[in-house]
Amino acid sequence: MSAPNKNTKIIIGVIVLAVLAVLAFGALNAPDQRTAGEKVGDAVDALSEGQGVEEATEELQDQTTGEQIQDAAEEAVDAVQENVEDAAEAVEEAVTPEPTPATEAPAVETPAAE
Repeated sequence: MSAPNKNTKIIIGVIVLAVLAVLAFGALNAPDQRTAGEKVGDAVDALSEGQGVEEATEELQDQTTGEQIQDAAEEAVDAVQENVEDAAEAVEEAVTPEPTPATEAPAVETPAAE
């Protein structure tokens, strides 16, 4: 039995990649499997986290796995931006000196004109 040649290895590699791509596409576009109760629970969680009504209504809609991943990524980016802004404000407060009350200059007496 001869060893597989280079072309055979390439063809097998391409077939494996194609199968993996089809499986990933199918997994990311799978229908939403959450029950109505789970969707309502997710919407209540979104409201309790202060995300607002728009985000809560999105939780009630059917979403594919890919859309759920996209929403989670967007929320993560928003959280990171908020943390960076908070850190920048903290650094600015730490670096900026506090204003000191103005002190009065000592009165200088001038000699009286004679």
